[in-house]
Amino acid sequence: MIVNHHDVPGRVGDSETWRCLARRGMLHSETESFDQLRLGPGTELVHDPADAVEELLYVVSGSGRADDRALAPGAVVLAPHDRRVVLTAAPDDGLELLVVRTMPAEVSGALPARVPQLPDWPVGTMRAAAILGRHEVSVVDAPIPATRPGQVLVAPLVVGLCGTDLELLHGTATYVRDGRTTLPHVFGHEWVGRVVAVADGANPRIKLGDRVVGHTMLPCGRCRSCQRGVRNGCASLREVGLYGQQGAAAEYVSMPAHELTLVPHEVDDRAAALVEPTVTVLAGFDRAHVTPGDRVLVLGTGTIGLLAVQLAARTAGVVDVVGVADGGLELARAYGARRAFRPGEAPSGGYDVVVEASGAAPAFAEALRLADIGGRVCAIGVPAAPVDRVDAADLVLRGISVHGIRHGLDHYERALALFAGGVLTAAGMITDPFPLADVARAFAELENADRRYPKVALHVGE
Repeated sequence: MIVNHHDVPGRVGDSETWRCLARRGMLHSETESFDQLRLGPGTELVHDPADAVEELLYVVSGSGRADDRALAPGAVVLAPHDRRVVLTAAPDDGLELLVVRTMPAEVSGALPARVPQLPDWPVGTMRAAAILGRHEVSVVDAPIPATRPGQVLVAPLVVGLCGTDLELLHGTATYVRDGRTTLPHVFGHEWVGRVVAVADGANPRIKLGDRVVGHTMLPCGRCRSCQRGVRNGCASLREVGLYGQQGAAAEYVSMPAHELTLVPHEVDDRAAALVEPTVTVLAGFDRAHVTPGDRVLVLGTGTIGLLAVQLAARTAGVVDVVGVADGGLELARAYGARRAFRPGEAPSGGYDVVVEASGAAPAFAEALRLADIGGRVCAIGVPAAPVDRVDAADLVLRGISVHGIRHGLDHYERALALFAGGVLTAAGMITDPFPLADVARAFAELENADRRYPKVALHVGE
């Protein structure tokens, strides 16, 4: 039996939604369990009869059919324990369903004895990996972030580690030196997770069970820079896992709902964990106006450098690479690099765009030497020391443009689409994630210059 109710009020899981369903005779008096399912476009969900179990399927969003009946948001399907029911998502749409498994009983117009609720925001403590002091990292008990309007609680799945995390551990990061980062510090700014609780006032697109990536930069939205559309220049900026906001190396992280991006089904957790560095590469390519026919050189074969090689091979068409690690140079060739050089070997003035992704201080001056007349230098790597031997006169007379890239706040959805479409790949980029309890070993691997994969990661949940 299929009953369409497009006027069911409330969000899925709200007590008012359930009470409305109950009054209309669509809930049994006892509910055993419930969960959420998502069907991709054109896929099927088959309800096979089971002993003493009926299922009530509430369509949250999307369109499709149940046997021969059309489904739209608000539709409710009763799948009895004695009949097979097939649900099919529309070829160009998906179906999100809330599935309630009930004990067979007479359908009553009264309120159920127990009103099923989506999980409340948990309270208490959680496990988190924290930097306790210079070169000291451990798993600690930390308070679960408190609920606040507009916030979403996410259980991280995979958390990537990068050179900035290593600088936090060593105490050399700018954020530590200027006092923005305080200890103990829960790090983790490259991550993917699953939504486990949603507070009032949150973006209705974000639902329980969704996989999401979190944005690193959290601008205030009120200062002059934000109002001018330059959100990465926010005067009151907080950065997840860096300063002002707890990181994702924990069982839970709380995020503003509008600072989360949904992860497509085609993108696995490891690729999703690479989205944060990818958005910076995309911002750099946009600023440097990389176009087909450009000759691109990438300095560095770490995560940023190899992502830049992948992107340049598919957008510019001609890309070379400079690196010091044999494994990194080999990966760069596999990703489409035409030639691989050691430092100092690439031809002067041979490139329209030079991407400095190594962060080595001498590499910045090298990037200027390698750029052609009118060339563009895309500076993504952050040198740990001042850069010497920069010939400003040469830079001016050859008309070289230098673009410093401060993250890619507007490119998360685009980055995910590139992984979903196979333009970018995580293959060969990331280790088997270390368990959270082995966080010290993960950092030791991050310090290993001869490691096989450029990206080291932690496995937190599921």
